[in-house]
Amino acid sequence: ARGVLHADVHPRNVVAGDGITLLDLGNSRFTGQPPLVHRGGVFHYFEPEFLAAENSVHSTEAGEQYSLAAVLYLLITGEHYLHFRYDREEMTRQVETDAPLPFANRGVPPWPEVEQILFRALEKDPSRRYESMAEMAALLAAARDAANRESLATPVSAEASELLDTTLQSFARGGAMFASRYSMAPTASINFGCAGATVGLLRIAETRGDPRLLAL
Repeated sequence: ARGVLHADVHPRNVVAGDGITLLDLGNSRFTGQPPLVHRGGVFHYFEPEFLAAENSVHSTEAGEQYSLAAVLYLLITGEHYLHFRYDREEMTRQVETDAPLPFANRGVPPWPEVEQILFRALEKDPSRRYESMAEMAALLAAARDAANRESLATPVSAEASELLDTTLQSFARGGAMFASRYSMAPTASINFGCAGATVGLLRIAETRGDPRLLAL
């Protein structure tokens, strides 16, 4: 939309916080102008037409869309969109010919609406992808909003409420986890040790408006 192609799209060049920041534009170019440097990138995010041309194709809007879809697939599933082999020639063949794997093949619950969006952006033929990133982004936003509405409309189970209560009791002053200083394995999906527990407690404190959890 701003007339710039990044030309080096992969997860380590994206920082997510209050907003999204793109890093390392050293390989980028203005659309409609020839590039001043060679393409960058990580193999798992190269578009098939780039590999088919033996790395001689400049960055394109359709190519960037493919790369971003590969990043989003990784973000959602925790795995690449293909089960990549280690041999470079075989990896190239996979990118050029193999269809992306359904989420279920990656051990993730199916999400048909999002899978359909990503799989179109991951089409081998650039002409079959979305005409613009804006179109793709709008569809992803609609799928996200629908999932949020469905989640908010689903009652919290008694088991989930009990898990939350027992976890908070464990982390409270005098609780088992607080007293043990993480000598025992966590009993909830809190990652990264004390830092992860801190983030979890902060979010719950903000949601509940609870100063005691904030103090923890």
